[in-house]
Amino acid sequence: MDAVHLHLLLNHVPVIGAVFGVLVLAAAVFRRNDEWLRVGLALFVVSAATAAVVYLTGEPVEEAVEHLAGISEPAIERHEDAALAATLALGVFGLAALASLVAFRGRRQPRWLGVTALALSLVPTALMGWTANLGGQIRHSEIRRAGADPAAATLIVRRAALGPLAAFAFLSPARGAAQERDHARDTATKGASRSGPEIPRSLREEHAELHARLVAATKAPGRVGESARAVAVLLHPHFVREEQIALPPLGLLRALADGHATADMSATLPLIDSLKAELPRMLTEHMTIGVAVQRLARDAKEARHVEAARLAEEIRLHALTEEEVLYPAAVLVGELVRARSHRWTRR
Repeated sequence: MDAVHLHLLLNHVPVIGAVFGVLVLAAAVFRRNDEWLRVGLALFVVSAATAAVVYLTGEPVEEAVEHLAGISEPAIERHEDAALAATLALGVFGLAALASLVAFRGRRQPRWLGVTALALSLVPTALMGWTANLGGQIRHSEIRRAGADPAAATLIVRRAALGPLAAFAFLSPARGAAQERDHARDTATKGASRSGPEIPRSLREEHAELHARLVAATKAPGRVGESARAVAVLLHPHFVREEQIALPPLGLLRALADGHATADMSATLPLIDSLKAELPRMLTEHMTIGVAVQRLARDAKEARHVEAARLAEEIRLHALTEEEVLYPAAVLVGELVRARSHRWTRR
């Protein structure tokens, strides 16, 4: 386990631990319960220790994601500054909580201790919450308007669980290679079975080539093969969904550019509507895949595995091309077809 995975695993613990700590301290004060007070103080001790680990592993995560498309560097800086303040505040309070637990071990705790602890605990808890919010804004700009947009708030909840699960996707060699072979087979037969526009041949062949090379990389020994399998388990469902909703509309580009728009093109509008609805999630998947690809690149460099290193760079550039060119082009195809469809319905 490296620093990136450790950060993804633990980054919610200080926030959740502090919130529960406040609730337990509040219950202890109102019920005058010494045991609950000890539990609340212990929660802050654990949260403070975890926050220190999360802060110290933040720099490697920044290095892993700062060059990915869609990452906001100013948001990274704001998150880093807030994290330092929150970690220091929680650390000081955690040390004070630990000192209180030691000083009053086996003795009845004075009432003022619970009231004071509860009041002071609100400061590091609020700072931790603010830091977590700024961390979300590094990639998810919709958080800024989530309070007024229930759909955006739902996306945030779904994404909170995505990073840690994907970061620890260490699957067996057989399963990783099997997923890639299944995708390559599906890609080869997709053009013949789909009704509607076909995926442009260049994109279909590029996907097939990337998958074939990833199959070979999953069979590499040691950490290179492990990292390649982690990429495979993330990339497979993402590519499948892309080939269902994002790439087929691009098959209309040449006809539209030549002025040969036809009424049957309206059949692609549901695909494009799905793409627009799922685009935030797909971009989040790009970020998660990007972290796994960074790990593959690092392991390949250490092992001097030239092909795996080259593959990692090409997957990174492929994702960047999708974000900057292919996804916007598919959405524009939809807008053009929708505008033409109004003319067709009036005829």
